[in-house]
Amino acid sequence: MIVSRPAHDGRTTEHQSRRLLALHSTVAAVLGSGVTVLVHEATHLVAVLGLVGQGRLYPYGAQFEGELDGVSTAVVALAGPAVSLALGLALLLTLSRARVVGPWHLVRLWCGASSYVVGAGYLFITPVGAGDTAIAVRALDLPAWTAFVAAAAGLALCLLGARLVASRALPLTDQDDRIARAILLHPAWFGTVVNLGLMLAYLLGSDAGFPLGQQVAVVSGYVVLLTLGPWSLPYLARRSPTSRTHLRLGRVPVVALLGLAVLIAVNLALLPGLRIG
Repeated sequence: MIVSRPAHDGRTTEHQSRRLLALHSTVAAVLGSGVTVLVHEATHLVAVLGLVGQGRLYPYGAQFEGELDGVSTAVVALAGPAVSLALGLALLLTLSRARVVGPWHLVRLWCGASSYVVGAGYLFITPVGAGDTAIAVRALDLPAWTAFVAAAAGLALCLLGARLVASRALPLTDQDDRIARAILLHPAWFGTVVNLGLMLAYLLGSDAGFPLGQQVAVVSGYVVLLTLGPWSLPYLARRSPTSRTHLRLGRVPVVALLGLAVLIAVNLALLPGLRIG
């Protein structure tokens, strides 16, 4: 079960524990996925800077002036998904398995899950024609069938990612479906609503002028950021934990909320576009 500070009457009920866990996990999901998006877009900017020497960073994208050849365009487009997938895999594989962990364990879990699904998800939507991998396919003038190969690879990676998230969340659940839902299901729904609200605020508050197709890809990205949480639940039911990890949580996720406030402030500061180079 969860290790938490006791309530005022000296007891923490099981229901209170699940609500507390859901609150911490939801804040962690919004913060972790927000970091994912910022790192993803910053990776695009780094690739742009390496090729043309200047660009602008927004909370939901990167821009550059001038033209790139097909290979350079593909490099810039694929840099984001590649780094996101690698970062997500690294965070999930190295997630601490200590017996007692703090709330940042949840932030790492959600940041890893959302980063992973960004990389795999872009592969999956390649045939739709929007998104980073679709841009790369067009830039390299690849045959149409390659988009469907990319989609198949993306789907396989998503399924593997769900299994990986399940294996990392399993020690936290104490084989209790209600705890699993508090960690992975409810935060995904609530976190997605919050993420979409933030995304709309960023889009409305910026005059970057991204094409409609890219805006659709942004919306799609925010919708799928937290989907590995619910997708992992069926895999949890098939396994038994070999060890248990206890979360030590405060009554309010103060540090994570402060981190989220800083992240939102950074994104608001990026609305006019941070020009580098």
